[in-house]
Amino acid sequence: CQGEPFSSETNKLCNPSGVFFPAFRVNRTSERKEVMVAMYKLFAFLNASLGNITRDQEELNPTAKELLDRLHNTTKTTRGLISNLTCLLCKNYNIFQVDVSYGESSQG
Repeated sequence: CQGEPFSSETNKLCNPSGVFFPAFRVNRTSERKEVMVAMYKLFAFLNASLGNITRDQEELNPTAKELLDRLHNTTKTTRGLISNLTCLLCKNYNIFQVDVSYGESSQG
């Protein structure tokens, strides 16, 4: 519906290569520590993705104030969740660093 380049580049835009979501291999029987680490990785990835989306939208559609405000607010909420998970992991499990994969930047 948006016209070019969206109509001719659907495979590239809808099935991007190089996007690797963090594994989430926990379930009801997983230890709470494993669940918290997996959630941290997921929210860190989401936060980085929101940063990329926000940057792209600021460049592509700078007048869409409502959309940009929502993206900024969602990013702030995600940062709050990450902060809470960081404190929980540190205090309850003595985990001070979690390796996170962010994927590639969408810039360009």
